[in-house]
Amino acid sequence: VRAISEALCKIDPEHSEAYRRNTATYLAALDALDAQTRQEVDSWLQKSFICFHPSWNYFANRYGLTQAAVIEKRPGFEPNPREMAEIIQIARQLGVKAIFAEKQFPIKISETIAAEAGAKVIALDPLGQDGPGFSYIKLLQHNIQQMASAMK
Repeated sequence: VRAISEALCKIDPEHSEAYRRNTATYLAALDALDAQTRQEVDSWLQKSFICFHPSWNYFANRYGLTQAAVIEKRPGFEPNPREMAEIIQIARQLGVKAIFAEKQFPIKISETIAAEAGAKVIALDPLGQDGPGFSYIKLLQHNIQQMASAMK
């Protein structure tokens, strides 16, 4: 946000004050989202999850969660039966209750693993395709609510 703001200030100095004011407002909103997310995640009993592909690493690291396994380690390559068995075993060992799938990817494998592991598939939307008008902040809040449905 800061880098974008500074770049805009350089190419459009006439409006630099507005850019800086909007930047400060947005950064405050992001700080509030961070605090809200931390409070929510701290209330979760379950801290481990499995996801379809490694898209939640940064989120997990920031908020003290564990991405226990990834179903599709390489784009377009489904896990073989041995890999699926390993993921199911990990889920059972850790008591994983959530498999985070994404609406943009096939969900069948996630459902199969969830059924075997006693977990719930949670469809997240990292791209904001749930509806028009989703801002980054609203999108994260939406996904966190989805996660919470299995992690509490």
